[in-house]
Amino acid sequence: MVKQKTMKKSQLRNIIRESIKELMTEQTGPGVYHRYQGLWSNCVGGGIVNFFIAGPSPGMPVTLGTGTTQMSGGPGNTPQNNEIFYQQVGSPSVGQVIGNFQPPSWFAGGNRCFKYLGTSLNPQSTSYNVTSWDQTQWHGPHTDCPTCYGNTPQPSSGCDQSAWSNYTNWSTNWINLGPFNSPNPNQPCNFICNKIQDFTNNLTGAGPVQTNVLNCKLEVAQQQEQTHNCNC
Repeated sequence: MVKQKTMKKSQLRNIIRESIKELMTEQTGPGVYHRYQGLWSNCVGGGIVNFFIAGPSPGMPVTLGTGTTQMSGGPGNTPQNNEIFYQQVGSPSVGQVIGNFQPPSWFAGGNRCFKYLGTSLNPQSTSYNVTSWDQTQWHGPHTDCPTCYGNTPQPSSGCDQSAWSNYTNWSTNWINLGPFNSPNPNQPCNFICNKIQDFTNNLTGAGPVQTNVLNCKLEVAQQQEQTHNCNC
């Protein structure tokens, strides 16, 4: 008679624990990054970016702009977090275009559409954690850029020029500052992009009057970003 061995509970737990570790390694191992090219309203291409949905740790729920939850792949611009966003927007094919009705006012000139370029083994230098963006505002995939913009109403920049008496004077002086006349090939784009970031950062905690002034400054800076073909 053959005597059968009984597996102890501790042995079984160890086997399960190792299996989970292997599965986690497979899921968080090397992967690809999804790439999107920003498109202006005239459908001229802008910078190439990654979008991702991140959270504090793998498998932890994060709250999206809709108030719903989504399991994250952990913090940062990782392939797994890229994939989560990619699926959230309908898994577009290469060449298709997605759009957002109302991204944050600081984001790349406001309302934009994005052409899906496929994947890369390396991340882009510019990436955005869109976890806090309202996921119901994303639309598409669309066949092309004009279709995307045809489905995307133009939102207000948040700037009320009439409420800032110095708007005309400030904007005229600003676009004639030194960097706009510099022979440096990196100017005025470096200046414009830095100022967009500064104005955006200063919005945090600003009162209503200062918020309007900052939004007006952002409006001018973003117009100049388009004029000079910067990729902020």
